[in-house]
Amino acid sequence: MRFTGNDRTRRIGVRVRLLVLATATVACACSKTSNPTVPDSPRDPYLGTWTGSIVSDVIGVGSATVVIDSQLGSPTTPLLNGNWTFVFSTARFSGSGTVSGNLNAEGTLLGLFFSPTVVPCSGQPDDVDQRVRAAILTVVANRMQGNYVVGGCPGGTIDLVRR
Repeated sequence: MRFTGNDRTRRIGVRVRLLVLATATVACACSKTSNPTVPDSPRDPYLGTWTGSIVSDVIGVGSATVVIDSQLGSPTTPLLNGNWTFVFSTARFSGSGTVSGNLNAEGTLLGLFFSPTVVPCSGQPDDVDQRVRAAILTVVANRMQGNYVVGGCPGGTIDLVRR
């Protein structure tokens, strides 16, 4: 059977619309942006906005916000990504960036890796350096807390609650 120019154009148009619809459906299904005014669904125990304190062994207490807005992989071994902001009274140690992490095999500890930022570090020029923070946090319900380390520099603690 031969198709006329109009039939062929109509079939191509239908295929393009189906392709656009399928792409939009996949994009919506894969996209997860946390809305702090709406509670996260129970199937997403790590996604959302987490706020609280970060305590540096050198700087003291600061405020912390961590927004985990994407999760890849299975619910038992998710790979998490998002953004962070730390604010200290000493402005040069305040910063923001990206965060990524995952759970241990038992699902009891969450490891988070924060993009490099300025941290106190004795022995470096001006006793500061730009380093990555790595945290091992225990997550219970809507709270995560634990210690963070900064390779070769003083670390501290993080205590966050999901909004």
